[in-house]
Amino acid sequence: VYRKADRIFCTPEQLPDYQGPAFQKVADKIHPLPYPKLVEPRRQKRCPIQFDPECINLLYLGTVYGDIRKPEVLFRLFEQALRKEPRLRLYVIGKKFGAAADQYLTEYSRKLGNALICGHPIPPEQTTDLLLRADILVNMGNTVRNQMPSKLVEYIATGKPILNVSVDENCNTIPVLKRYPFCCQVFERDREDTDTVFRLVDFCRKMKNKRIPWDEILAIYSEMRLEQ
Repeated sequence: VYRKADRIFCTPEQLPDYQGPAFQKVADKIHPLPYPKLVEPRRQKRCPIQFDPECINLLYLGTVYGDIRKPEVLFRLFEQALRKEPRLRLYVIGKKFGAAADQYLTEYSRKLGNALICGHPIPPEQTTDLLLRADILVNMGNTVRNQMPSKLVEYIATGKPILNVSVDENCNTIPVLKRYPFCCQVFERDREDTDTVFRLVDFCRKMKNKRIPWDEILAIYSEMRLEQ
């Protein structure tokens, strides 16, 4: 298949995987494709999902996997944070992939009650509205080394605070979000750490209703401007 193809595109992280001996005969066809460029978010359609303005609303928008992303890290941290700040609400909107994902969601829905709201995928034209109305956006890094969660650039473009959950220090979301001023980074090892829970609660309280202006986003990520 690779020999028949004219060109093969891959993400920057995947390029080393294509430089092994097995791909030498097609190496000249393989091109790393940079990530999507930043586009100023504009609402298209209103999403019917409503947030409680009296609460601190965290939103994870995307597929929940039981293995590629480890949702238990997020749910365990959120469970402990909720004990210290009962206004927290976690919305998980999107597909659920695999039995493990269903298991986590069932278990934590029982534990967290109305603080965890799970919903089906929404149409693409409603996503920007939902992202811009949330207080904190939640990203879970992939455990797979050569994959970047596709929503990350879209999250950054909103300027909204981001909670980034990583399995370890090798997560490829970390270099991208290190420059992001409104980011709280947590790791799997921190899910039982009291200081991390306090830091997370403090971040959520302080970041409610905050947003980085679009011009500042472009200045921080100048290499991701559309004209580049």
